[in-house]
Amino acid sequence: MKDKLLITLLACIISFSSQAQFTKWSLSGGLGITSYAGDLDGTGISNMKPALNFEAWYKLHENIQIKAGTSLYQLAGNDHVASRNRSFRANHYELYAAAMIVFPVDRLDFFTYIGGGITKVDPEGISPGWIVDLPVYDVEGQSMESTALIMPVGLGFRYKVTPTFAVVFDAGYRLTNTDYLDGVSRFDIPVNSLSRAAVSYHNSVRNNDINTNASDNATFRGGNPDLNDLYGIFSIKLQYIIPSKGMNLNNALPRLRR
Repeated sequence: MKDKLLITLLACIISFSSQAQFTKWSLSGGLGITSYAGDLDGTGISNMKPALNFEAWYKLHENIQIKAGTSLYQLAGNDHVASRNRSFRANHYELYAAAMIVFPVDRLDFFTYIGGGITKVDPEGISPGWIVDLPVYDVEGQSMESTALIMPVGLGFRYKVTPTFAVVFDAGYRLTNTDYLDGVSRFDIPVNSLSRAAVSYHNSVRNNDINTNASDNATFRGGNPDLNDLYGIFSIKLQYIIPSKGMNLNNALPRLRR
């Protein structure tokens, strides 16, 4: 019995000692670009805008890591339907966490990930001479939620320049549960459900073709509520790999293959 306990204790000590040689936490930050796909875009992707991203990684296993992050990003889209003319812009943020599958090759770590999170939803309509806060103006006669759920999916790679510093390239899409990132969703918008301010907005972008004296069932075309909006972020980040206590930095990086 004592021999079994001793063996178990030795195994735990060896396991703890070996784990102490590997870093667990990494912190990163960097710049990127965003792209938007939704009702206003006719090509499936449009209007590159800037993004700022910060992440923390935690290693569970050589091939499994988890990460959590936040981004400040902009979206924009020019309406491909000239008669509708509901171009928009937005300044948003997102918070998320994801599970990562990692494939290390020398100093390169290739990874793919999937996760969940939330994003702000606050589009602004671009109207001649003024910018309209679309949720406040209630421009489709129904309320917009101020946040939406997202599912980040993507891939990338990390190159370890030194034992404690790396460069990360990350390309991912955010699938959402909202069709209001661009402020356009409702298929038919009933005129009698709109406020005066909303009517003024629509007339400013549609050349005053909305008649508030029309019949009670008068409508005009909006978007497609059956397809949710999405956006993508490509970012390049610098990462600090926090050394573990007792870690030998001289032997922390594998030698490059020739």
